[in-house]
Amino acid sequence: MTTAVDLHEQINHLRHLAHDFKVLHNQVRTLAVVPGTRALRQLTPQQAPHKISLTQYEALRELAKGGATMQTRDLRPPIILTPDNTIITTTTFESLDERGLVHLDTSVPLYRGRPITVTAEGQRALAQYRSRTDATAMRTAAGRTPATTGMPTVTAKREIRR
Repeated sequence: MTTAVDLHEQINHLRHLAHDFKVLHNQVRTLAVVPGTRALRQLTPQQAPHKISLTQYEALRELAKGGATMQTRDLRPPIILTPDNTIITTTTFESLDERGLVHLDTSVPLYRGRPITVTAEGQRALAQYRSRTDATAMRTAAGRTPATTGMPTVTAKREIRR
């Protein structure tokens, strides 16, 4: 049989649990990931901006042209629209946003289209990616001589038949 003291202790225990639950709930709400937020930075380590993939580079290059927006229609998931209708997935956009390479203006409602801009860090990432690929292309082009590949040089003579 439970006494009044036991009941009082159980009620206090439940109150403490409810309070702890509210605290945890508020912490989770502050870390909630919404497209266009930088909340994932708190959860995942930041990657160097010059280590972007080809897909991310192409998306960043298109976003740098200006006029891109994130919008939603009829309760569908948000989409990224560019003036020339380049397809940029929300996953690619979020990966750029997590790295601080793009900025989404959250003051505009999604149904109107939130403007997307490339940050200064994004511009640096574009330049670093270009210089890295240019250097690789130059090294590859310069290094493909027969002497460096170890292949024997073969001179083909053309025979002329009379």
